Amino acid sequence: MKILTFKQLAIFKAPDLFHGSDLRKGKRKIARPLDPKRGIHLVLKSSRACGADSFLQKRHQKRIQQVIEHTAKRYGIKIYQYANVGNHLHLLVRTPARGEFQNFLRVITGKIAIMVTQAKKGQKSGKFWDHLAFTRVVNWGKDLKNLTQYFVKNEIESFGYGAGFAKELVKRGYLITKLSAG
Repeated sequence: MKILTFKQLAIFKAPDLFHGSDLRKGKRKIARPLDPKRGIHLVLKSSRACGADSFLQKRHQKRIQQVIEHTAKRYGIKIYQYANVGNHLHLLVRTPARGEFQNFLRVITGKIAIMVTQAKKGQKSGKFWDHLAFTRVVNWGKDLKNLTQYFVKNEIESFGYGAGFAKELVKRGYLITKLSAG
C-alpha cells in the first residue's frame, strides 16, 4: 500500500466551509457546504431592518424568534444559539439534511421579510435581504468557543452597549443572562 505524501495531497482542494453573502458574487453557483455532524453559523442581514423596521422592535422581536423556532422544529433543525442584533440575525444550527436546511432558509427569510415590511400580495416592496444567507460550517472545540463568545458580544451590543464594552465583558468571561438598555 502506497502512502500519499503532502505534496501529492496538495492537488486535492480543501472544501470551502463558507457560502453566501457576496463571497461568490459574479461567480459560478456551487452547493452550500453542509455537514450534518457539525454546526452551521447562519447570518441573515437586511439594511432595511433599521428604525421602525428593526428586528429589535417590540412588535418584531418575539414574532421573529417564534417564526425561527417553529420553522426549525418543523424541519428538524436544532438551534443551539440565536442572536438578534437589529439589522441582522445570527444562528448556530445543526441540520439533518440539505433539503430540510433549504426549506428552513426559504421559509424563515420569506416570513420575516413579509412580517417586517408588512407586504401584501400584489404590492411591490422591493428587495429586503442584502445578500444570500451567509453560512459557515463550524468545527467543534476552539472554533465553537470563539463563535459562542461572538454571539454573546453581539447580544450585548444589541442592548445598546458599545462594541468595546461588549468585547471587554466577553474577554473577562462574564455571563450576561439579561440586560436592559435603561
